[in-house]
Amino acid sequence: MKIQELIDRSKQSFEADPKHLPCLDSNEPYVRVHATSQLILQPIWEIDFIGEGRFYQEYIALNPSYNAIFLRQEVAKRLYEAAESLPSYLQIVLRAGHRPLSVQRNVLNSAVERYIAKNNQDSPEEALQYARIFVDDPDIKIPSHVCGSAVDVELLNKDTGKLLDFGVPINTNSEQSYIHAEGLDTLQRENRMHLLTAMLQAGFAPLYSEWWHFSYGDRAWAYFYDKSQFLYGIQEPIL
Repeated sequence: MKIQELIDRSKQSFEADPKHLPCLDSNEPYVRVHATSQLILQPIWEIDFIGEGRFYQEYIALNPSYNAIFLRQEVAKRLYEAAESLPSYLQIVLRAGHRPLSVQRNVLNSAVERYIAKNNQDSPEEALQYARIFVDDPDIKIPSHVCGSAVDVELLNKDTGKLLDFGVPINTNSEQSYIHAEGLDTLQRENRMHLLTAMLQAGFAPLYSEWWHFSYGDRAWAYFYDKSQFLYGIQEPIL
């Protein structure tokens, strides 16, 4: 598909597709991601001490050798390609890659709790359904981050030293997080298209509800690219 066709597809949700896809469950190894001139590493646990990052911090305290960002080998290769495709003044900022299963569950539970706090008239079931829009529930499907196939990324302008404005921060559970959300100004839309285009050209699939999340080799990727199977199941890095 041409890049414009892929951008048009990014406006749709493929999670509602009822067809079953088998998992190849590849044993492709994990690699530790390293910084390059176009890719910098600023893990979410180094900047977020209240939200998602604190769950990583708790995990790393018990597993000190996990203090790095890990991805499946092919996923890391494609991330480097996406970074190199950007104009020289831009860098990809990598916030997260693989996510331990226990951290995934904590992130989901936290999203449910935040929803209930703001919408206490709704039921726990409604809160869970809403939270699942933004966080994969491991009880019903294989989460992209847990199988090492997903990245959370931003863009940095090297000339100014500032992150690009995407409208809302990473990990915002809101419809403003949707890639093609209404109400964005021209610059915010352009910034989202810079990131989206670079990741699509490297073979990643976007997540329509999160402008920062992209994956390769997981079920969402298979749906997006009409593959007959997906590549990666749940597997922890060997540290």
